[in-house]
Amino acid sequence: MDTQDRAIRMSGKDRPPDSAKAARAASRTLDILEYVDRQTAPVPAATIVSACGIPRSTLRDLLRMLQTRGYLVYRTAEKGWTPGRRLSASRADSLEFEHGIAVLELFGSGGGGLSIEDVAERSGLSFGWAGRILAALADFGLVVACADGTYALGRRLLGLASRIGWVEALQLAARPCLTRLRDASGETSSLLLEDSAQALYLDQVESRFELRCRGWVGRRVPLDGTSVGAAFSDPSRPHIVADAVETGVTAIACAVPGLQPSVGVNIIGPSWRLEKRGLDQLADLVGAAANELAQA
Repeated sequence: MDTQDRAIRMSGKDRPPDSAKAARAASRTLDILEYVDRQTAPVPAATIVSACGIPRSTLRDLLRMLQTRGYLVYRTAEKGWTPGRRLSASRADSLEFEHGIAVLELFGSGGGGLSIEDVAERSGLSFGWAGRILAALADFGLVVACADGTYALGRRLLGLASRIGWVEALQLAARPCLTRLRDASGETSSLLLEDSAQALYLDQVESRFELRCRGWVGRRVPLDGTSVGAAFSDPSRPHIVADAVETGVTAIACAVPGLQPSVGVNIIGPSWRLEKRGLDQLADLVGAAANELAQA
């Protein structure tokens, strides 16, 4: 009898006892994972015992093993088990980054009071999917489950936010400088921050002219070929570039000395109007505003 024949005939009472135990343990492990993965809320161990028909003592050992390996997570507040990172990652529909960000953006400035139903209704996600995303965010400490069944922003997220608190301080310091630059030049003035290969508009004081650049806060522009990109590369002086972002528009930018990551101020407006006013004179105003902000 060859090896294949022996393997085929080795079933039931012919199978070695250790092999039967291993198969039963593997089957029970899969039953637990599949059951917990189907649920939309944390599942108590007693419920798993009843649903999967596994003895309590055996279940306790299996749950501990699955928790150690990251397949399940025990949530103390809800006294139940939910899928862990490894189980979530093994699914074809594993959590997508943008879904997690979208859920975090649902929280107001108060940072709490959202239930799974609230998230599902506001985001358009299914109830089950909303629950999975909240559970995954809780794994990372970005949200925390409250005793009343709602979720609040977690301390880890608040800690991350505090690391960029200097941006708010920068905006507060820059606003008077931008206002004076707008008044002196007549054109829209802006505060920009270097972000990888782009510049992010952090704040803007709009020109009083009817024909003006507006609504650029939050917008990103490339560094290559733009006035702000030139200013970040050479912070020694203001830089003038026309038609970089839009045809017929000229921008004059200057980096703020001594700041990292790079920060700059600029004015932007119709090319013909800036040329009529005098590009060199406007460049001096932008350079003076950058130095004023550095001191502020």
